[in-house]
Amino acid sequence: MFAEAKQDCDSALRLEPANKKAFYRRAVANKGLKDYLSSSSDLQEVLHQDPNVTEAEKELEEVTLLLRQSLARGSPSNPRRPVPITEVEGTEDEARQAAAPDRTKAAESETGETSTTSTSTPAPPDTHCGGRGGGGRGEEAVTINLKPSNAYEFNQSLNAARTQSDLPACAELLSCVPPETLPVYLSNQLDGHTVSFVMQALETQLLRKEPNLVYQHLNHLHTADRFSVVVMLLEKSERDQMTRLFDRLSAVDSDAFSKNDVQNLANKYI
Repeated sequence: MFAEAKQDCDSALRLEPANKKAFYRRAVANKGLKDYLSSSSDLQEVLHQDPNVTEAEKELEEVTLLLRQSLARGSPSNPRRPVPITEVEGTEDEARQAAAPDRTKAAESETGETSTTSTSTPAPPDTHCGGRGGGGRGEEAVTINLKPSNAYEFNQSLNAARTQSDLPACAELLSCVPPETLPVYLSNQLDGHTVSFVMQALETQLLRKEPNLVYQHLNHLHTADRFSVVVMLLEKSERDQMTRLFDRLSAVDSDAFSKNDVQNLANKYI
């Protein structure tokens, strides 16, 4: 029943891509098929065309709740694969001895120290896109790497800045990362808190000084994996913050982008 209804709506939309009723009916069909993400997308299209469709608004609230519950439970169609365990001959003492060098190397890698004696070289002073210390009074200082070379280093730095609520550090980090690499770096750890923190840094720290960079980051960020799902699950206050950022950006007079460009980009977020 739902599958046939969806096919009918697909056919109608191919003939009339802006058919509001077809979008709404397909959203209901997708909901029945438990494809909550597609249902949400169609309902948002309905509300984009006509914000006064109260039925679509109610359906969107329900579908969003169902999607959250589905994500919390995990997908039953993709069970976790068992991890094979290979038995290794030898005593427990031998296993510990074999693992000891690896633990030593790991410790040396984390601390930057080796067992051999070497002449220490003073660290260079902090520079832009280098590193900065974090942590307030009574807290252990945490160095934030402002020039990450891969996704792991970037997320370590971003998490450190977010843990300390250090928006200036986040802004410096974003200033040092090419906008086209941001979605690649964030794809594996993208969540609502991260998106909200990045948006705060863009608005409060970078918008006034580097509006073109803010636009470029926003123009690439929405291409990250799972971005549409994450944005859909944001709280109202976080959505309001996002709206405020785009409102302020659209008021900027720039040769790199127009007000219409900002409005089109905002549709991918709000």
